[in-house]
Amino acid sequence: MRRKIRLSLTRATVSSRHIHTIAGPSILVTPAFVFCGVWGITLGLISLQMTTQLVPMAPAALWMIGGNMTFILLLAVILHRVVPRHNQPITSADLVLLDQFVSKLRLIWIVGSLFEIVASGGLPLQWALTENAAGRNYTDFGIPSFHGIMNALYLQMMSAYFLVWQLQGEKKHRNLFFLFLLWPIMMLGRGIFLSVVIQCLGILLLIRVVNVRTIIIVALIAMANIILFGVIGNIRGTSNPFDYLIDEKWRWFFKAVPAGFLWVYIYVTSGLNNIFFNADNLEPLWQFQNTFSKLIPSFIWNLMGMTRQADNLAFADANLNVSTMYAGIVSDFGTFGGFIFGCCILFFASMVFIYTKKHIIWAMLAYCVVFQGLVFSVFYDMFLLLPTIMQLVVAVAFGIYHRDQRIKFARREAKAMRPILEAPTG
Repeated sequence: MRRKIRLSLTRATVSSRHIHTIAGPSILVTPAFVFCGVWGITLGLISLQMTTQLVPMAPAALWMIGGNMTFILLLAVILHRVVPRHNQPITSADLVLLDQFVSKLRLIWIVGSLFEIVASGGLPLQWALTENAAGRNYTDFGIPSFHGIMNALYLQMMSAYFLVWQLQGEKKHRNLFFLFLLWPIMMLGRGIFLSVVIQCLGILLLIRVVNVRTIIIVALIAMANIILFGVIGNIRGTSNPFDYLIDEKWRWFFKAVPAGFLWVYIYVTSGLNNIFFNADNLEPLWQFQNTFSKLIPSFIWNLMGMTRQADNLAFADANLNVSTMYAGIVSDFGTFGGFIFGCCILFFASMVFIYTKKHIIWAMLAYCVVFQGLVFSVFYDMFLLLPTIMQLVVAVAFGIYHRDQRIKFARREAKAMRPILEAPTG
């Protein structure tokens, strides 16, 4: 293995002066734009009142969200003026090391996923298409906690393949990316599929500038995901289950568009709607009972015979149990606690983004995870989730691996050059 690494690095060093051009990051991927964009759009969609479960906007919750928007905008201005931009070039040697690191991830993920398939007795797509499902659905697939680790490895693997493909344009990485993209479909996993798409979109915006072509690509990806979101939802459950929530004056619209538009509208608006539903009447617990509950692995909850509780919120509709990234902290410390929590998350996101502006690969892999968390913050708290933390650990692990291999290679080069430098010149 050491010889393989040495030979690969030697070949890459020959072309290491070939610096892969990175035009980004785009303004669309900055923490300020992402956070203000997704929350602004969500507030706009709620204001349309297209479904009947939506309640009036609670002033306390609006102050919390508005405060976080103001904080991240001010922080972005300060960091832009204070932090210098020193770009670090990405060379072929860097991408060779990333490819080697991802190959190890891929082996672990394949073995672990095969184990899960055997332990689960098949795949959710197989269950949905045959009569042998025996009452099972997609939630029955996988081993608690272990499945989250496998998802984290899968997402980092896909993000890395996409990055190398975009920088090098090799068919190998493109083909591997699309081959493994079939995995969420076999699991009927809309969440994991959307995570792949959002993280890869984050990578794309980190290395590309915004132009008409980029906007068209992003729009087409968004449209395809909306349609696919509805298709997968209908396959794994009742067709169009939220029809009863449509406001009559908007029924003509939802009849004219694919079912995915209703699915997406419901899911985008329901989390914040549940916050509005509770904000003025919720009694905080004043302890971290809900905020960190998701950091305890599922198997531990199962061993204790307890059900994990991530918040104390009542739902405006019993079928819509999403409550944004604020759900746990608002349950524990109210909307002021939610404001402080949001500021901490946004500060962390901004610090990671600073490193991505230097074109450091491990930071790019970490920030696409943060980018996903910001995009999905209107649905769920992705930041205090074990698979998210595992992804960040994998990204940092690559940074350590990359540093160690480059140091070893530099020492070997220096050792090889020593006899030549010490040879008599006469």
